[in-house]
Amino acid sequence: MQRESMAFDVVVVGGDPVSLSAACRLMQLANESAQEISVVVLEKGSEIGAHILSGAILEPRVLDERFPDWRDEADHICRHHHTQALGTKMGLRIYSALVSR
Repeated sequence: MQRESMAFDVVVVGGDPVSLSAACRLMQLANESAQEISVVVLEKGSEIGAHILSGAILEPRVLDERFPDWRDEADHICRHHHTQALGTKMGLRIYSALVSR
């Protein structure tokens, strides 16, 4: 039985605002110190923030403040990954274009 694997320097579990902020800050610090690291955010929901609902209301203010264009750019920054161990999950890769804001 073969398993697919992907290597990352940092894996952040959950696509909530705190996790996204942590991933973004790690990338900012890496850029400031001219280091190249790979960071991936794993989200079990069908889209980023799918499980941060309270009473069926999503509070996107933190996402809006941290990633102003996240709604428009979601297709460009999200990729489906399939691994036998985890099933199909969403992985958010924070690219340098988002970090420079």
